Amino acid sequence: MHVADNGRPTGPLVARAGAGWRRARAIARLVALGLWTGTGFSALVVGQAIVGRTTPRARRFRQGMFKAWCALVLRTLAIDTTVVGRLPEAPYLLVTNHLSYIDILVLGSRLETVFLARHDLAGWPVIGWAAERLGTLFINRRDFGDLRAVNAAIAAVVERGDGLVVFPEGTTTSGRTVSPFRSPVLEPAAALRLPVAYGALRYATPPGEAPAGDAVCWWGDAEFAPHFWGMLHLSRIDAMLSLGPDRLSDGDRKVLALQLHRKVSALFVPVDRGDDG
Repeated sequence: MHVADNGRPTGPLVARAGAGWRRARAIARLVALGLWTGTGFSALVVGQAIVGRTTPRARRFRQGMFKAWCALVLRTLAIDTTVVGRLPEAPYLLVTNHLSYIDILVLGSRLETVFLARHDLAGWPVIGWAAERLGTLFINRRDFGDLRAVNAAIAAVVERGDGLVVFPEGTTTSGRTVSPFRSPVLEPAAALRLPVAYGALRYATPPGEAPAGDAVCWWGDAEFAPHFWGMLHLSRIDAMLSLGPDRLSDGDRKVLALQLHRKVSALFVPVDRGDDG
C-alpha cells in the first residue's frame, strides 16, 4: 500500500476495495429498484381495479403514482435534478432533447404527464406492460397509418386537459448536439395551433468517474443491460432540465419543428464525453 501526497492510501488493494464497494452499492440499488417497482405496480394494479382506467380520477391516480415512483427511483440512483425555468401546467405539449431512458424518470418526477414512446418499447418485458398501464402512447414512426392514429391520440390527450411529453428527435443521442426534430409528431400541435413548451436535458457525473456521455447517455448500438449496470456503479448523477420562457405555435408543422429545434439547441449544453471530445 502506498500513501498519496494528500495522505490517502493508494495501491492495488485500495483499488480492489473501491471496486468491491461500488459493486456492492450497485447490487443494493438493483435490489431496491426491484422492490420499489414491484410494490409500486402492485399498488397501481389494485388502485386501477378500484378506480378504473379511463376516468379523470383514474388518470390522476395513475399519474400521481408514476410521479412518486420516478422520484423514489431517482433517489435510489442518487440522481439529483435541478430545474431551471418554470414547469408547464396542464394542459401542455412539451418537447425536449432525448439522451437516455432516465429522461423519463427526470421528467416524470416533476410533471404529471403522458409520454410518447417508440413502438418497440411496448414489447419489452415488464417495462412495456407497465408503460401501457401508465397511459403511454406508442408510435411506429415508419408507419404513416399508425402515425395518424397516434396524432389523434395526442390531440385527445391535450384536449382532455392532460400534459404530454414528446421527444421529436425520434431516438436518444450521444449528447454532443441536438438532432433535427421530426415534424410529423407535431402535426396535432400545428393543426390545433397549440402553444408548445420546450426544454433541454443535460447530465453530469462527478470528477474521476465515467463521463455522462458514456455512462448516462444511451445511444447507438449500446445494449441496455450492460449500460444500466454500469450506471448503477456511479456515485451520483446530476440532471438539469432547462425550460424555455415562452411557448411556440405555428400552423405548419415543419416550421414549428425548426423553430422548436432552434430554441432547444439554444438552451442545450453538450454532455461531457471525457477525452473523446
